[in-house]
Amino acid sequence: MTDVGDRKKAVDDLLVKIRAAYPDTAFSGSVTRVDGLPDEKLGEEELDEEKALYHGLRGKRWTDVDGSFVASNVDGISLLTDDAFTAFLPAWLIAALGNNNVRELLVYHFSPNLPDDQMSESTAHQLSERQDRRIRQLTSAQIEALLAFLTYCFEVETSEFIKRHARKAVDYVTHFRR
Repeated sequence: MTDVGDRKKAVDDLLVKIRAAYPDTAFSGSVTRVDGLPDEKLGEEELDEEKALYHGLRGKRWTDVDGSFVASNVDGISLLTDDAFTAFLPAWLIAALGNNNVRELLVYHFSPNLPDDQMSESTAHQLSERQDRRIRQLTSAQIEALLAFLTYCFEVETSEFIKRHARKAVDYVTHFRR
């Protein structure tokens, strides 16, 4: 995808697909595993990221979440509860369309976790089980929107490292198609 017009059309089509797949409803569930702890306790336990996510997402619709919030909390997607992940994933996907750092993190986030020198087999297994569970709870339309996003990332990415992870992520998420 080299033409600027082609890329803009692809982004516009992707935005339509994401918006159609995710309901625009206020989220009323738990945002993170530490919801409800007083701010003082969150500060004591070095849970600043969870605190920012809780205050930034609690009671909101994904359409209320600004791209700058996502960019400031890009790693926060991994700290969300499973239900919050489903509710707010579209905010991360849309923010990623205009922010390379968010896009790269999301591509890597959906690339399968394999044990290596940095990660034990047990940790990789736990992360994979969690990711599998999160993707399984997505609807067919949401999985298709996620796949369209990951495919777009593969097509526009210039970094071979990220492109390789985008291909792995597409292959991984494709297994969950219904």
